[in-house]
Amino acid sequence: MSVFLMKDPNAVFIHIPKNGGSSVKHGIWGSRYEGPVFGEVPLEWQEYFSFAFVRHPIERCMSAYFDFKKIRRQWFLSTNRFVDIVCDDSIGYGLKNTREKIRHHTLPQTHPYNCLKYAKFIGRYERFADDLKIVFEKLEMDVSEIPHMRASKKADWKTVFSDKHIQRLTEFYAEDFERLGYERP
Repeated sequence: MSVFLMKDPNAVFIHIPKNGGSSVKHGIWGSRYEGPVFGEVPLEWQEYFSFAFVRHPIERCMSAYFDFKKIRRQWFLSTNRFVDIVCDDSIGYGLKNTREKIRHHTLPQTHPYNCLKYAKFIGRYERFADDLKIVFEKLEMDVSEIPHMRASKKADWKTVFSDKHIQRLTEFYAEDFERLGYERP
């Protein structure tokens, strides 16, 4: 996904969508960053401490669904259509059209395009504040308040997605569940 060089202090933030990235990028660093770079970490940035956040795959997908459907994008898609787009590997994950934007924001976190393998620290969205404090300690940052910008609607994904959707999404995100250690539904 998007990779940023955060400045003062310098660190590489591997921003996987729907994992608290706006809070990190805008809420903590403000406008002190360079990027985005898509699908790679530039060689000259690889010397810096790098970090990313991950999230339960279906919870993350639900957050993207609400983002696209209601919060700011105003694209009114049924859950059926949304899940079809998410799971359709024939659709690109650029930013040319709605379908690609959905894929861009829901691509598996472990997909090579997301550059997760470059992260020296991988925090979890579920313990965002505590894991962000680890990043602050590593970078010797003194941050008293951790903002939570663009927080997604609180809902149980079992009430948003049908059993059929959950089965499809679990298969689609199989590598995320396995490599990131999240329990499968």
